[in-house]
Amino acid sequence: MENLEELAANAWPAPVVQTVDGWRLRFGWGVTRRANSVLTTARGARLPLPDKVALAEEFYARRLRPAMFAVSEVSSPAGVDAFLADRGYNRDTVVAVQIADARDVAETDAPPVAEVTIGESLTDEWVHDWWVFAERRDKSSTDDPEVVARVILESTGPRTAYVESRLAGRVAAVGRVTVERGWAGIFAVATDPDLRRKGFARQGLVEMARWALSAGANAMYVQVEEENRAALDLYENCGFGTAYRYWYRRRGDAGESDEASR
Repeated sequence: MENLEELAANAWPAPVVQTVDGWRLRFGWGVTRRANSVLTTARGARLPLPDKVALAEEFYARRLRPAMFAVSEVSSPAGVDAFLADRGYNRDTVVAVQIADARDVAETDAPPVAEVTIGESLTDEWVHDWWVFAERRDKSSTDDPEVVARVILESTGPRTAYVESRLAGRVAAVGRVTVERGWAGIFAVATDPDLRRKGFARQGLVEMARWALSAGANAMYVQVEEENRAALDLYENCGFGTAYRYWYRRRGDAGESDEASR
């Protein structure tokens, strides 16, 4: 689990990162929860838990953002979830981390409902289509959150590809895949709201799996909010199963209200 959390953090990097005794304090002007929360999985050994939390709170306060923590069964030190609960942090947005054999996904039956292209170049059109299709409502502290989103996407270290599914020249769905150390991570899968449940995302997912195999991956992972039944159905029907879960801790109603930021 800790390995997958590290891979996912590399695949979706925050523009600003400060490491505190193993924790990653991440800031991205409010664009996606991943890039604006504390990753608590890495094991530190020097600072007491109250001190680490206080340093995290100071980090976000200086940037006029509420502190938010990504917590799982492998969070370190033990007891961090209970400590945050006692400190007034509410549990919010449970995410299922699902895994699959890359070849199984690549061999999934996916009727050719669209013309699918995949490449390693990111375009402004792709960023905009993802932002609109995902119906993002990030409470960003910048006037142009799409620019921040592009910075996040372009800052990724691992090899990355972007998929587009087109119907009669119109973009119907997009997705993103990264490959590192034999694992392919699936991110930013979104379909035009007028064209959902017609197989566009499924076909794009299969193409991403095929690309991942060619790039050296043999396994895949994806992070899916448990409230997103349609996404869970898509991945489960393509061979994914839940390996573990993580969730966010935040105070009150601070932070993002969007469903698409994990």
